[in-house]
Amino acid sequence: MLRPEHHSSDRSEANVAAMLFNANALGDACLRNPLVKYINTDATVRDMDLIRELLGDAKFNYVGISYGTWLGAWYASLFPERVGRVVLDSSMDVTGNIDVNVVMQPMAMQRVLDEFISPFAARHPDRFGIGTDAAKIANVYRALPEPMRVAFGQQAGLHAILSKTNRVAKGAQLIAAARGMNQVLIDNPGIDDSRELDAKLMEYEFVPDSFGDDIEIRGMAQAMIEPYFRAFTPTPSPVELSTFNSVFNTVVCNDTVATSTDPQYWVKLGNEMAASYPYEGGSVTRSLCATWGGPSVAKPPLSRAGASAPILMLQSEFDAQTATEGARRSFDALPQAHLVVVTGAYSHGVVPESNACVDATIGTYFANGVVPGRSSTCAEPPLPYEDTAAATRMAKASAGETEEAAQAREALRRSLDAISGSGARF
Repeated sequence: MLRPEHHSSDRSEANVAAMLFNANALGDACLRNPLVKYINTDATVRDMDLIRELLGDAKFNYVGISYGTWLGAWYASLFPERVGRVVLDSSMDVTGNIDVNVVMQPMAMQRVLDEFISPFAARHPDRFGIGTDAAKIANVYRALPEPMRVAFGQQAGLHAILSKTNRVAKGAQLIAAARGMNQVLIDNPGIDDSRELDAKLMEYEFVPDSFGDDIEIRGMAQAMIEPYFRAFTPTPSPVELSTFNSVFNTVVCNDTVATSTDPQYWVKLGNEMAASYPYEGGSVTRSLCATWGGPSVAKPPLSRAGASAPILMLQSEFDAQTATEGARRSFDALPQAHLVVVTGAYSHGVVPESNACVDATIGTYFANGVVPGRSSTCAEPPLPYEDTAAATRMAKASAGETEEAAQAREALRRSLDAISGSGARF
């Protein structure tokens, strides 16, 4: 059984010990599968090249999102002469160990909360009722007790708040809901019953001057009641992972060496990151790869990829899952790459977002191989409430897009949301 865990910002000896125990138990469970040594990026890349050959294609044409960028860069490093038109969307740092990407995520997540969603909320006090000081709004999360942080994180995951720019208003609502609920708990220290807390939330005015917004934010607060109370007494759980997460962890640990095989390294790093990035910083302590025993394959030199045909990279400026710092390191190491940054956005997965500028760039690239300059930008359309075009940016399809293409985009969006909701890192 896995030991009960509190939020990763709880750096007590007992909670850290539970995190280390659980990471080791999950890693051991994966390693018992006799197929585990064959589950890695190198095997997948070779399968993809076999498919290319069976289809009779001389070149490999590909769009990879998130981990798909690691996969695409591996292919270009192994078979540079076979690269055709390749798009790497929301790029990982492919220059070194794969777990570097896990370590960068808490910083990138906290940045979206502090530097994107909080300023947005501050610009619309009439909608969210939490003032006009972005720094104070950013401190709302830091003031939450750990059970509230657990409940907040569950709602953030459920609504893909840190994955899609068009969820920014929902993120501001969540901050407002957490602030109000925390105030109710402070004002009523004896509350230990979900029904009593729900009754108090019904009395609390979240946004006094906006009835509709007040109702929506109260609903988010009410959705946090049950996870809040459960977080006080987490329970043991079976040692099990979904198929998706089993493969994810196996690939991460099989592809490259761990940054450190000393569990105490990850404890110390978790302590430091929990202080700086409380939303998820402490989670880096859960490193399955520290005790995995090393990779099952050798990562090909990235320098080989430089001999491939031009590659198109797409990146949101504030991506919270594949940090832009890592994407830029990859870009700097790939002289044949052409990077398009979508400014004023944090969506993880640019292709599904129906940005006309990005769509035109991709279309030109796949149609005739023309790439933009070495580095260029596309602007994110205005955020909700900030332009009359807000309704347009929320549409599922770009102007002139076929119904089939719109459905494909929506299916891709749902897949990315499911991956985010599963707790996978990229």
